[in-house]
Amino acid sequence: MAPVEILNPVVVFMVYLGVGILLYKAGTMLAPPLRDAGWKLSSYACGEVAPEKKVRPNYNFYHVAYLFTILHVGALVTCTSFGITAYSLPLMYLSLVMFGMAVLIAR
Repeated sequence: MAPVEILNPVVVFMVYLGVGILLYKAGTMLAPPLRDAGWKLSSYACGEVAPEKKVRPNYNFYHVAYLFTILHVGALVTCTSFGITAYSLPLMYLSLVMFGMAVLIAR
């Protein structure tokens, strides 16, 4: 095989996949066996058994994550496009970013 063929992404992926599998198998053989100890897996808080209650997920975080992503992608595109294109394209993109933020905030 020529050196160029060895650097093919598929070949490199297969090599790294094989190395990863070998490391995983070696770690499995070297690790001590898992013993069943139920008390190690139970909840514990300050010497008392923690009360079990159902936790309701709060999905408001996703709105914050969307705003964060929109702002940072908008800043990246705007800052990197001023020297390359006319000023109208970054300003148009900024107006679309502001519109997307307004829609998310209005919800």
